[in-house]
Amino acid sequence: MAFFSKICCALVLGVGVLPRSEAKEPGSFLGTNSKMPGSDSSGAGERHAFLLIDTQDCFLDQDTSSGLPGTLAVGGASQILPRINSIRAEKDCLFDLVVRSQDFHPSGHISWASSNFVSDLPAGTPIPVKCIKPDDGRTADAACCADSDGSVNGQPVDLALQSNLTEARTTQASLGNPACDICFNESSASECYETIQAMWPDHCPQTGDSTFPPSLITKETDVIVQKGLHQWVDAYSAFFDNTRNLKTPLEGVLKEHNITHLYVAGIATDFCVFWSATDAVDLGYSVTLIQDASAGIGIPTTGNDTTITEAIADMKAKGVKFMNTADLLDIPCASETTTTSESNTTSESTTTSEITTTTTSSAAHAPIFLVFFLIAAGLATPY
Repeated sequence: MAFFSKICCALVLGVGVLPRSEAKEPGSFLGTNSKMPGSDSSGAGERHAFLLIDTQDCFLDQDTSSGLPGTLAVGGASQILPRINSIRAEKDCLFDLVVRSQDFHPSGHISWASSNFVSDLPAGTPIPVKCIKPDDGRTADAACCADSDGSVNGQPVDLALQSNLTEARTTQASLGNPACDICFNESSASECYETIQAMWPDHCPQTGDSTFPPSLITKETDVIVQKGLHQWVDAYSAFFDNTRNLKTPLEGVLKEHNITHLYVAGIATDFCVFWSATDAVDLGYSVTLIQDASAGIGIPTTGNDTTITEAIADMKAKGVKFMNTADLLDIPCASETTTTSESNTTSESTTTSEITTTTTSSAAHAPIFLVFFLIAAGLATPY
């Protein structure tokens, strides 16, 4: 009887306890600080928008709707279209919102040199203007008027231009420009402020080539924010007029979608892109410029500098980050990260499970050897 009691005890202890004590729960071979692929929370809570600035027929040197260069064509600007299209085709998944700004000028716009009787000035030349700031803060109610007695960078207007600007003020007043009356009337002049306005060829007219090129990938979900659409006030930035006193609808759109980070590209690097990017930083957004998907004008300034080199330096000083199209295309979409994470998790779980199974299987054989050991011991024990 003692012999059979020893065998039964061995079977109970071996089969009922050893496998359970040796088995591992799936995943227990990972350290407590181990990260599963895709679990990095950097950027968590951020929402991203692609802000495409003024990529319109009027600023392109080729590949336009008409087949002709735009009314203010930027040299080489059309080369950015394939890059922008690759971003839209391959990485729209990175963006919670896509916004396209559109320069959209009415006839006789204040930024046109012809409207100020100075068509002979080189593109980008500034003239002094006086502007009213409406109480409601709407660009639709703002206005600027040429100031023949004003100055640019502390220098008075050239005598040869004074008569032109005086004629411009008289003409614009007759066309209903309120700034030409309010700002040059002693009783109301205090309501205005002085600034400058760059002169450009007639460009991006609402009834002309302000359109988007047919080769540009666009989608129905894109939000279009028009700027410069009021005759007497200009807007380089997609956020503000040129005095930064009056807002476009853009900030409201971004807030509505809880956007925190902007990827910016388009035309022109040294004007509308620059003003939009720096305004975005001032408004609290993180900003990344896709440099090779942007095209600049490059007006010479001082020494070897141009408006492009100065704009890039100023953007960097503001905290704008820079990347190229290839860098953006290398960023995985959230769905790709999730798929990779799930795949790796499954693989690790399978490996762990196999290890667990092997360990349990080996442990399951332990009672057999123990039984034979006890049997042998029992046989050797005298009754």
